[in-house]
Amino acid sequence: MLYKFEKDFKHYDRLIESYQHVPQDEIVKNACKNKNEIKIINPPISMLKLLQLLEKDETHYACVDAIAESCFIKFHCKDKNVKEFFDNIQLPKAEDITSILSDFIHYYIACGNGFLQKMRNFAGKWVGLNRLIPSEVQIIEKYDNYGFLNPDYIQIKNNQKKIFKGKDIIHLLQRNSLSNAWGVACKPIIIYIETLYENKQFDYNQFKNGLLIDYIIMVEGGSLSEKQSYTDSNGKIIEIDPFNELQNLFYNAKGNKNSHGTILIETPDPNAKIRLEPLRINENNFIELKKDIRGQITTYHRVPPRLISKETPGKLGGDDNSDLELFYSTVIQPLQQRVKQTLANEFYNEFKWKINPDDFDFGNIAEIAETNNFKL
Repeated sequence: MLYKFEKDFKHYDRLIESYQHVPQDEIVKNACKNKNEIKIINPPISMLKLLQLLEKDETHYACVDAIAESCFIKFHCKDKNVKEFFDNIQLPKAEDITSILSDFIHYYIACGNGFLQKMRNFAGKWVGLNRLIPSEVQIIEKYDNYGFLNPDYIQIKNNQKKIFKGKDIIHLLQRNSLSNAWGVACKPIIIYIETLYENKQFDYNQFKNGLLIDYIIMVEGGSLSEKQSYTDSNGKIIEIDPFNELQNLFYNAKGNKNSHGTILIETPDPNAKIRLEPLRINENNFIELKKDIRGQITTYHRVPPRLISKETPGKLGGDDNSDLELFYSTVIQPLQQRVKQTLANEFYNEFKWKINPDDFDFGNIAEIAETNNFKL
């Protein structure tokens, strides 16, 4: 059944369709006083369902978390103005700038969109940052004088709406062919996560039931025995249940569980045909299927196995840190560079500070791993 699920492309199409975005309710439609002035750009894929994939599979979650945490091992900037800004920045309680930016990338990897709200004081000056959850965000279609998309945003939370100007939201999106306003992530591995989820659900159901049924006996065209009855000592007619008789037959034939399992079933009905229908799939097939799917998820994210498991470096080939060096140079560094450039642009737009993106330092996981303070 699970293999059929994986290979059934029609089912895959239906599964992807189930992730298509469903427009929000009247709250979005009433976001502006004049309904004719607002047009919501719906995401091509449901942000909520993409985030829910994190709850369905621990391998997927671990990969997303590993990338997000590896991006911001530390936070430092050489520029004096930026350093002073972040020394005095306003953040949610018990948060620091690395945790805020890590969540920013966490959502970016999980569903293709990271949102940060620029907190302002009463004078309208940018003084803080706060995260926005992509599933609670709507994008209002607007264009600038040159025809470039320059949207505003709506946050819908607890049945309440809040409108933000585009300059108040930092939006990092994964480019795709489905939308110029929304990013899309994880679409290639939806089928794998859903398949693995069904697989684990099957295992849980078997565990909950407390037994595994190997075969079911199918009797076609007749019965195993004619219906019988007898009169007990009180004169009451007792009908013999063929199912109970069959259970007794098995018990008498097998005895205790250490006895042999050969059973001979005879029936006086010449039209009866007995067929055994196997219910269980070879357990090895399930193990291999899970292993293969987890490998596909890890390959998609390009995360070294030892970052999400207890694999030892010796099993990966090469020296101890070759996998981390490759991970940093191909996955983490490009992400860090995008965030550096994004922050530099925001500071220029707000304060006209000309920041060199290379002035930021978010840390290098491959270098940190070589120190005595970082053991994998």
